[in-house]
Order: sequence, then structure tokens, then C-alpha cells
Amino acid sequence: MSTETPKRPPRRQKWPPPPPPPPPQFGGVPGNMSIAGEQIDITIHPNWVASLKETEQQEDRRTEQPTIFRVLPNLRGIDPMAYEPTIVSLGPFHHHESHLKAMDHLKWYYLNKFLGRNPEKPLEDYLKLIEDNERQARMASSEEVQMSSDDFVQMNDAA
Repeated sequence: MSTETPKRPPRRQKWPPPPPPPPPQFGGVPGNMSIAGEQIDITIHPNWVASLKETEQQEDRRTEQPTIFRVLPNLRGIDPMAYEPTIVSLGPFHHHESHLKAMDHLKWYYLNKFLGRNPEKPLEDYLKLIEDNERQARMASSEEVQMSSDDFVQMNDAA
């Protein structure tokens, strides 16, 4: 019995190979392409171009990939309340919702407990640390956080 694997016949190649198709011509505003003898007119709308440029500028603000996202609408549609906080909010997405404010006192309580673990380090040192890392913390969100620097630091501090 032979242990050799059967050899495949060599692939046939056309020679010379056909030339690549020409690239589509999009000059900015109307363009056209030809596919198998058909003429297709393409119009690039200025609003669409402006939207792409705006998206590109928003992504330019980013130094790292985001790690905090909103739940996608198609997932939220399955059970909208499954993704809504009912007791406490952490982070910017639900920070200003009034029904979550009742638990803010607990955030301050636990902040004080945390600070009590290292009494030599005052609250101001932690605030300075948060301020120094504010840009990185904002970049973690998939959306631009519309808050003043002071509000953002306080939100990440306790409330």
C-alpha cells in the first residue's frame, strides 16, 4: 500500500491573463460606469459627502477605540426596558434621568467609604487624577459626551 497522496493535475491558466477592469470613474458629482455594456449613472449627493466628512471629523477626535456603547436599536427593540437602568446609573448615558437621582446619595456614601480606606490621600488628589485622565475617559464612550469638564469629573467621582 502506498502512503503517497495523489497528485492534483496542474491548474490551467489563461495566458496572457485578461487585463483588469478599469476603475470606476467618480469625479465628484455625476459619474458613470459601464458594466457589460450597460450604462449606470451615479450621482453623489453633496449632503451625503458632507455627512461622511462630519463622521470622519468625529472619528478624528478619537485616540483609542471606544469600549462603552449604547445598545443597538435592533437589540433594544426586542425588550426596551431590559436596557434601561431602574435603580442606579453609572456613566453619561443615563446620568440626568430624574428617576435615578434617588440613589445618588448612595454613590456619595460609597465614595466616602472608599476615601476612608486611604485617609492620607484627600479627595482633591482623586479629582486631579480624574481630571488628568478625562480625555481618555471621554474616548471610552462611542459617542461624544456632551458635558462640561466639571460635570464630567463629578459624574465619574460619585454622582
